Amino acid sequence: MSAPLRVLDLFSGIGGFSLGLERAGCQTAAFCEIDEFPRSILTKRWPEVPCHDDVRTLSANELVPHGGADIGLVCGGFPCQDISNAGRRAGLDGAKSGLWSEMRRLIEECAPEHVIIENSSHGRRHWLPAVISDLGALGFEAIAMEISAHDLGFPHERRRTWVLADTCGGRLRASHEAICARRASSEFRPRWPSQPGVSGVADGLPRGVDRPRRRALGNAVVPLIPQVIGEAIQQARAAA
Repeated sequence: MSAPLRVLDLFSGIGGFSLGLERAGCQTAAFCEIDEFPRSILTKRWPEVPCHDDVRTLSANELVPHGGADIGLVCGGFPCQDISNAGRRAGLDGAKSGLWSEMRRLIEECAPEHVIIENSSHGRRHWLPAVISDLGALGFEAIAMEISAHDLGFPHERRRTWVLADTCGGRLRASHEAICARRASSEFRPRWPSQPGVSGVADGLPRGVDRPRRRALGNAVVPLIPQVIGEAIQQARAAA
């Protein structure tokens, strides 16, 4: 049996990416999250996984003692404040969304086979072309697809653009086809009507949840989505 794909999880939040990817058979090698509350969740749930606090100072050299030399997948949703329609519109030159440059740097340093990126669908024109171009310059083929929580049977939208990038185009296309097939299957047929979209408000959260938890949950990805993506990647790798 081959070793599991080792994941560098950037802009980790409360670990939605890693929760889904580990269910798909991957292994988290390291987290990077700057906010204290989400970092406390990561430390509690993954006490054995190193959690770095600043993507700007993290380097591949720091990951080597933890097996960073064999990072097979880098994932993350870099901040959307400067690129979403509800944000500052500064694009990838903004102080927050400009942290994509640090993610790009770490992808180049770690040289993984796979990259998964998640971000705002509403402001995709402010980030997607540049991200696809940057990945291409690093030797990746990339496919962008829009997936919402409702696509996988949940009662809220959380529509996001997901970028899958791979160093092997055939494997990338196989992964993409597998994801599309599962999304269209009866397995994920919505069980409830979707809630109406509410700008600036995280769908599905009760009002009694305190601000740090609301922010953490509102920024989190739905774990089932990276799980489905991870399973498709594993399937394509096994068939290659």
